[in-house]
Amino acid sequence: MIDLRSDTLTLPNKEMLETILHAKLGDDGRVGKDGRGEDLTVNKLEDLASELTGKAGSILFSSGTLANTVAILSCCKPGDKVLVDKIQHIYKTEKVVFEKDFGQLIPVFYEFKIFNIRG
Repeated sequence: MIDLRSDTLTLPNKEMLETILHAKLGDDGRVGKDGRGEDLTVNKLEDLASELTGKAGSILFSSGTLANTVAILSCCKPGDKVLVDKIQHIYKTEKVVFEKDFGQLIPVFYEFKIFNIRG
């Protein structure tokens, strides 16, 4: 079983390590003539994600924390409220997006409950 809860739990196997050793590396921070990063592996992953989701483009984030932060900051303006459950990772360990000097977002806690609407 593959455990994807955290990058600290997901360790590469021999095949993955071999692939890493022989992967062609580029600089994703350096923009090419096409406006994309110069790392072919990142570009391929983004293209695959776009294809699978039917979207025009995608962005590869290096962590779930970074993805959550960008999602909140791109969807909310300073002063907006974000509904989060107090037991969720985004509040427990990613509080930086709720700091006054970084987005000025105010968390509102709600105890989520799952209801069976079909009876």
